Amino acid sequence: KRMAGFLRYLDDRPDEQERGITMKSSAVSLLNLVHDEEDGKNKKILLNVIDTPGHIDFSSEVGVALRVCDGAVILVDLVEGVCVQTREAIKKAFEERAKMILILNKFDRLIVELQKDIEEIFQFVLRAIEDCNAIIAEL
Repeated sequence: KRMAGFLRYLDDRPDEQERGITMKSSAVSLLNLVHDEEDGKNKKILLNVIDTPGHIDFSSEVGVALRVCDGAVILVDLVEGVCVQTREAIKKAFEERAKMILILNKFDRLIVELQKDIEEIFQFVLRAIEDCNAIIAEL
């Protein structure tokens, strides 16, 4: 049975399930084995992931979580583009000196829902990257 879009590991509160959004930060620890090329051994790497709300009403959660993080994944919905909450998340990550990784999401919506061709999709991607870079340049 397909669970994509239904199964939520971190948004486990009833109000989050009902609204389909993250309202409180939650964390999960992932243990990963990484092969070290130098000594040929596998090393255990512990990765702690904190899922924070994306909605602007809960942006204080982002700042608190960033204080204990080395990095931040900035997720941009390509259809919606860079919104106020994205701008705030980038600013907070910059203030906390967290390394940022930009992830562009919802490519499928550009194709299926909006019927965009490859050049138009490229323009959506370019705009998202340029908008994020412009925010960082202002800081």
